[in-house]
Amino acid sequence: MKLVLLFTCLVTLLMSGCSSFKQPSLSGLKSAHVTTFQSQADFDNYKEGMHQLHRYRESERRKQLLEHYSEGVEFIEVTGSRIASSDLSITNNQVDNVDEGGIIKFTGDYLIILRKGVIYSVKITENSHDILHAKSKVEINQPSWNQDVWYDELLVLKDTLLVLGYNYGLDASQLLRFNLGSQGEITYRDGILIKSDDYFSGSNFGSRIVNNKYFTYLPIELTSEYPSPQKASVLPQFAKITDEGFSALKWQSIIGVKDIYKPLDMQLSPILHTVIVCDPLTVNFDCGGTAVVASGESEYFVSNSAFYLSTSILHEERLTDFQYEGVQTQAVSRLFKLPHSGEVMGSALVKGKPRNQFSFMQSEGALHLLTVSEAHSTTEINALLYKLPDVEFGQSSDSIVRPQREWSVATEYINNRFTNEWLVLDENLYGGHIENRYVEQLDSLSLTHLSRDEQLTFDLPHTVDRIEPIGDKLFVSGVNLQENYSVSIINLAGSPSIDSEGVFDKFLEKENISHAFNYQSVTDNYGIAGITALSKASLSEEMEDDLSIVYLGVTSNASVSLAGQAKAKVNPQTFIDCEVSCSDWYGNARPFYIGNRVFALVGDVLIESRIIDEQVIELVRVDYVHDLQMH
Repeated sequence: MKLVLLFTCLVTLLMSGCSSFKQPSLSGLKSAHVTTFQSQADFDNYKEGMHQLHRYRESERRKQLLEHYSEGVEFIEVTGSRIASSDLSITNNQVDNVDEGGIIKFTGDYLIILRKGVIYSVKITENSHDILHAKSKVEINQPSWNQDVWYDELLVLKDTLLVLGYNYGLDASQLLRFNLGSQGEITYRDGILIKSDDYFSGSNFGSRIVNNKYFTYLPIELTSEYPSPQKASVLPQFAKITDEGFSALKWQSIIGVKDIYKPLDMQLSPILHTVIVCDPLTVNFDCGGTAVVASGESEYFVSNSAFYLSTSILHEERLTDFQYEGVQTQAVSRLFKLPHSGEVMGSALVKGKPRNQFSFMQSEGALHLLTVSEAHSTTEINALLYKLPDVEFGQSSDSIVRPQREWSVATEYINNRFTNEWLVLDENLYGGHIENRYVEQLDSLSLTHLSRDEQLTFDLPHTVDRIEPIGDKLFVSGVNLQENYSVSIINLAGSPSIDSEGVFDKFLEKENISHAFNYQSVTDNYGIAGITALSKASLSEEMEDDLSIVYLGVTSNASVSLAGQAKAKVNPQTFIDCEVSCSDWYGNARPFYIGNRVFALVGDVLIESRIIDEQVIELVRVDYVHDLQMH
């Protein structure tokens, strides 16, 4: 992630001048049932109550510190931020018909690529014939803007291109529309700014298209126990970018207080979790939104019908009793469901916490959810599997839902995915960069059936860095004890079993983000999986620009084999003269397929191949960046 440590000296505690504040009432700081704020005064009263709680807590901390220290004590806060300055989707999306923001998209006859703050179009068909020809490019930052913006995500809807970025100078997410012309020309259309905190996540994606509507999730710090003097707390506001650029922005509310659901639990630094919905096909780019006040520790998931948000809950004793040491108690999470239809939000309480967006799956009117207890909260770490039908998302905030199944696991740091019938879980996920770590032990993979009382365990000859459903099978990859890239294919049909395996000693996978993998079934018995890869030689020589797409042939009851490799043969990190967004933080390489055409995006190069005799053979390539620079 794009992180920078901002060390801020908040307060020096001196022997004299300490104030004492009365313990505030907590009753007005949470609601007993799902409801929105009813007026601006209602909302302001909540924020004032939070400020009173913060002042009381600061006063109590001073008293306790003065009992132990004869001199002042400095507090230093460490916060994280980025460095300031369709159905035809080719993306490996988590949910069918929910397209996720990415770096390359497909619409009509064109591929659209987001690369270092520039959008490119590459034409791939003309008069029903396959071609590969770079057509157009446009700098996202318009000449008069002069703003420090990171552009991360691209989505397309017909001939409308949407780009999401974050403007650090204005503390705002920037959503822009571009037009794609009939000849592939790209022109800037319009855009809006929405006040928010940085939306960026290293593994989840900030934007989606569902049913021709654009969804983006934006967190906003509402109040903080340690507020930043440079940042004012505001409701989500937006401003249209006009011909005058950023010199004459007119900010106005994108949601009102009656669009904000009150907190159902106590928090110290509540976040306004905001879901913005826009209609990108309207002339005026109409947008609105809904928000809920909850904790900052959260995970979210977007299905075809709803936005789900899981947030942690704080023990209320910790708010006012500084002698509270607590007992080991299972962590509890609040789960919110905001339907895309605009129906009233629902809520449920569950034990444990989901690890990431892949801990969620919606199927047949129910949400399947995996949570894991925290190591410091209980003597035993448990995994908990839930099946939450719509009726479980109620309007009150009291009872905890009983899990469908609960069992002990070795660690809270897990890797998990859902298939239509199984929860797949790895209990020993290695952290850090997957291409440069030392492996001391191997992993086991467990499969828990979602409707039957059945649980299976597979001891694998490698770690588990990636779990991908591919039809009725699983693609599971990692490294073995010899640091070789290894793959196991698990057949889920009938009684699950390991179908085929493969070991490769010349390369390692570069990225384990979901979009860096893609699979296509070629015949009933053969398919091609694509991954981003670095050669071991380049790693040993510290030449991490040696990037390629490796294609693996997956055959039933046979070993997984090397089917081909698409390598740029030029430096994929070639410097592009740019002023903003000079790095692609979701990576710069993707494998994807369109019909029987096999593509690899590798940095500045787009490569097309064909599958011939179960081998991926290169046909043509285009250096789309430099070809267009020369025109």
